Amino acid sequence: MLKEIRLLSVIILIILSAVSCHKTNVINLGAMVKEKAFPTHSFVQVLKKLHIYECAEGSECKPGQYTSAGSGISIGNSSTGALIFTASHVCNTTLSKESSKILTNYKIGLDVKTISGAVLKAEVVHASNLNDGPLDLCILYVKDLFLPGVPISQKGPEVGDRVFSISAPEGVFEPPTVPLLDGFYSGPMPDGTSAMITIPAAGGSSGAAVLNKKMELVGIIFAVKSGFRHITLASKFQNTVHFLNKSIDMFINKHRTTN
Repeated sequence: MLKEIRLLSVIILIILSAVSCHKTNVINLGAMVKEKAFPTHSFVQVLKKLHIYECAEGSECKPGQYTSAGSGISIGNSSTGALIFTASHVCNTTLSKESSKILTNYKIGLDVKTISGAVLKAEVVHASNLNDGPLDLCILYVKDLFLPGVPISQKGPEVGDRVFSISAPEGVFEPPTVPLLDGFYSGPMPDGTSAMITIPAAGGSSGAAVLNKKMELVGIIFAVKSGFRHITLASKFQNTVHFLNKSIDMFINKHRTTN
């Protein structure tokens, strides 16, 4: 069985020893992808920020600000802001029971950093429940942010297809420069919700878009094989599209109710 680790992020977050944790023109993609083909302006880095104000007496917890980082991609805009696709564990702001006992006064929230270096607050529209299964997807809403959205593919990749990603492994993201990576689609996993690809990944890669040669979205990276960073897991195409459609419906219904 593939031993996987969730790529929650590059965690600067070590609270204590026990708490760690538009269409683009594509030119000659068969041989080489030119940098301008990548929708880098659709990329965001997702930042989870934990402010610890007070800790339980006797614990090794230290007050301060701690940050973890993942990746995300714009799928388009509403009239008031952008929708960002990422991984569920990247946008999860619920602490474990153990951590909640130790952190007596804290605040945790989500920001996104764009290719221009702007940082804005983000809120969760819809996230898969990791306790219900391996599906690891999340949609964020960022008010007053407007980014070009990547198009969604009409069909999933086939075994052997070349795939691409824009991500920030190990937190490597120096606006306006972000790593551009590629690999191959190896096929679906037995769990029915994920697929194997050979795009290299590390902490900070979670939530990165998997793109086909037309720079269309076909999945979201969420995990990597421990010990071999070129065996990466991403959401299966069909599950990605189903989750996205459900999330957009939820977003529309919520904003129809509030407006």
